[in-house]
Amino acid sequence: MSYIQIPSPKNLSIRNAVSLLAISSIMIMGGCNSKTGDTASVGDAKAIISSADYGDIGDVLKMAPRKVEAADSDAALKAVGLWEASERLSWDERKGEAGYYSFKNVQITAKDGKNITAKTVNFGGLHLDGETPKADVIDFGGLSINHDDTSLEIEHLGLTKLSLSQNLGAISDIDDLLDVARLDLKTNTGPQGPESVVFKGISGTADKTLFDVDTLGWGQDPKDQHLRFAAKDIVIKTDDKTPMTIRLSAAKLRGLEPINPAAEKALGQVQSRNGFLNLLTQNSQIGNISVKDFGIESQIFTLDLPSLEQSAKTKNGVTVMNADMPKLALNFTAADNLPAQGQQAMQIIKSLGFNEMIFSAKSITEMNEATDRVNVKAASFDLKEGFDLNYKGEFSGFGALRKLTPDSSPADLQAAQDNFKIHDFALSLEDKSIVERGFKLAGEMMGQTPKSLRRQANGMLAIGSLAALTQEDGSIYSEFTQALGTFLQDGGTMTIQLAPDEPITLKELDGLQRGKKPDLKRLGFSAATEP
Repeated sequence: MSYIQIPSPKNLSIRNAVSLLAISSIMIMGGCNSKTGDTASVGDAKAIISSADYGDIGDVLKMAPRKVEAADSDAALKAVGLWEASERLSWDERKGEAGYYSFKNVQITAKDGKNITAKTVNFGGLHLDGETPKADVIDFGGLSINHDDTSLEIEHLGLTKLSLSQNLGAISDIDDLLDVARLDLKTNTGPQGPESVVFKGISGTADKTLFDVDTLGWGQDPKDQHLRFAAKDIVIKTDDKTPMTIRLSAAKLRGLEPINPAAEKALGQVQSRNGFLNLLTQNSQIGNISVKDFGIESQIFTLDLPSLEQSAKTKNGVTVMNADMPKLALNFTAADNLPAQGQQAMQIIKSLGFNEMIFSAKSITEMNEATDRVNVKAASFDLKEGFDLNYKGEFSGFGALRKLTPDSSPADLQAAQDNFKIHDFALSLEDKSIVERGFKLAGEMMGQTPKSLRRQANGMLAIGSLAALTQEDGSIYSEFTQALGTFLQDGGTMTIQLAPDEPITLKELDGLQRGKKPDLKRLGFSAATEP
């Protein structure tokens, strides 16, 4: 394994970085003249492009062959400055024709002093789209970037569907080329590309961060156009005010459906409407996911995720997903250089009595394409020695939200949201010391004993229960306050359920959010606490 330095985690941005790295190199080329060289057959050039070993994720770099006329091909070379060499750009050899070219020992010098060299630069499907030069695929081999505190080595970098005349200013941000904070697997990397990106073997330093990457890539699967992501043997070590080490042994995501910005916005609005809506919809992303040995170590905390798995199997239009996270461990340590909010958060965790928090989660979700229903059949989220949270529910209208496009009107968005319905929902919370810990924390914050706070809470709930009996739906309100009172006093397992005769619309839930009195009979609301 080799090491690379990237910006601090608060700026980590893979998707932007990849674009900057490859496009920056190309853009420098585009600003210079080039020289012609020996030619070889198109077949030879295609073979060179496909010869790099990117591993399994290399499939996302496969592009259909493109026929490019000689005149168009020459014009594309001239448009990106690869026709004749210049003081800022040179190479030892160029081979190829008809849109497929291979360059050897490319040397680039930017105006700001940045130096970029590549043992090979291979273009596939280089052509003009109107006046814009584009490439279907580009492979960089033996790429080196050096400037000030940046020293990067990359064995191979592959990119697809690039608009080469764009992002000319990217070269000024070369120090941030491994800025991974904007990584977004739901869409491609931008309107100008690249659509798919794969790194193989990165080492070096940049902006006081040490990086070691064996493989990192994402893009569209050529078979089904779904999104894929893969990473292997990654280590990041930052060296700033809060040093941090991030490690990842392996990760694979496969079969994720692309979500356009309009659909993503609509889903985000639905998820933000209510807490349990977020619980339901977060289980709706189809795909196979595998994460092995992910961890973070810092002066503030350590995180350890040994494994995370999700499988998705589809038959006759019905997809069943099983997800399992056996353990996620968080350990906290004191840190004097934390900001005030961070210090407050850590004090709350300490007051709850946790030096280590161990979470686990499971879920089984069924998605029916024909009925447009998502059924969370069973889901759990547990905190060891804290609580066990279990929930299930069924809703419909998710498909209409996903089908929105950037051209969808506000009326289309509203119609899709109005079509979103909840058919049923049930949640149970089992106390495993979280109630006692919560009263202890509240007592410290309010200067009272946990015992006195329990008495006050139970008294207020008893008064509320009696007052509710005089109102419409009072028996249901009383049922809830009694269940909550028993839970706060004795622990146990509290269950809340919605079982409406007719599905609940998002509009009805909006009314509750704005303080409108709920029709509990309409909601089919019930609550109970068992020992």
